[in-house]
Amino acid sequence: YCVQLRVPEGSAVVTLESHNDTTTFLHQLYSSLSHGSTTPKKQSVFSLRTEEASAKQYFQFYGFLSQQQNMMQDFVRTSTYQSAMLQNTKDFIDKVVMDV
Repeated sequence: YCVQLRVPEGSAVVTLESHNDTTTFLHQLYSSLSHGSTTPKKQSVFSLRTEEASAKQYFQFYGFLSQQQNMMQDFVRTSTYQSAMLQNTKDFIDKVVMDV
């Protein structure tokens, strides 16, 4: 199970051993970003628009490997991505594309 984190300074990939570890990690990360800081932070658009319970449910659902497999086998979805990349090749030179 891999999670890619993107921040203004760059990105990182975190590898976890189980679905449960992934769910726990994402929940704790989301909670710390939303509530854990003692210094005031500007809330993200996601945080402003999404209730915590809804976000938790979303991450749990997409944390299942079977759901990831279903998305990868969705021909319409993946062929649309492929078509967009092939029609805009200059935007993808020396880039890594991840569907997260």
